[in-house]
Amino acid sequence: MRTRYWVWGSLAATLALWPAFAAAIEIANYTPVTADRLTNPEPGNWMLYRRTYDGQGYSPLDKINTSNVKNLVPAWTYSTGVLEGHEAPPIINNGIMFVATPQNQVIALDAKTGDQIWRYKRELPDDLTQLHPTSRGVGLWQDKLYLATTDDHVVALDAKSGKVAWDQKVQDYRKGQYLTLMPLVVNGKVLVGGSGGEYGIRGYVVAYDANDGKELWRTFTIPGPGEPGNETWQGDDWKNGGGSAWMTLSREIKFAMFAKFHDLQFRAYLTTSWMVYFRSCNTRLRHGHAVSVRATGASYGTT
Repeated sequence: MRTRYWVWGSLAATLALWPAFAAAIEIANYTPVTADRLTNPEPGNWMLYRRTYDGQGYSPLDKINTSNVKNLVPAWTYSTGVLEGHEAPPIINNGIMFVATPQNQVIALDAKTGDQIWRYKRELPDDLTQLHPTSRGVGLWQDKLYLATTDDHVVALDAKSGKVAWDQKVQDYRKGQYLTLMPLVVNGKVLVGGSGGEYGIRGYVVAYDANDGKELWRTFTIPGPGEPGNETWQGDDWKNGGGSAWMTLSREIKFAMFAKFHDLQFRAYLTTSWMVYFRSCNTRLRHGHAVSVRATGASYGTT
């Protein structure tokens, strides 16, 4: 058994010395993440929040079973040094483990040995108040990984080195907007939904180009003027209607036989406990259903 211990004499002083990016080595033989691999993941990999697009959360591996689980012992341990609740599943791609921690850090580890390969630490604004300073994981696509940050940015990192490939502002954290979810990547599009319902924000889901961070589309979960369902809101209440899509989206695929192409549905669970759907025909994403919720009931319509 190989165990590692990290001594933190002064956590605050140590964190102050860490750069935004600290790399020991680069990953030599990183396996690019493709649409086919995400749709049909290899048994030994865990590349999505719940492993598969439809959120099964099930591993087909059977080497560990009810007859031998009692014999398990630790192989290695690793301390992140971050004193907050860790909510991200370890993301595994062919022997490389990516761990997202609170305070917007990402650590690349050798899954077999626990050795650190590189570490990314985001420098957060001094005036940022983190109600939930957590991160729920990183999305993978080709040779990049994607982190949603509590100062309301999406950051693309080079998976081999941890260096920043692009950094895109999503909303304004000074207005109660922040991100904690693991981005979902589908066919080269990075989808995230914002947190902040407790601050009275207007919920949304936005898609970015995975290569360069360009915004492709954005839809709000609370309908504005002229959108179906807006009539259920009084005055300007829709501007602060909540409906934040703070959990990672899942994806359901069905065949639309009449049109002879796939009809994709993206499902976001909202703080309102309703569901929002986004439809995609081929590679062109367009908006689907927007949710409108009031204390007396709910309505939703196609946009």
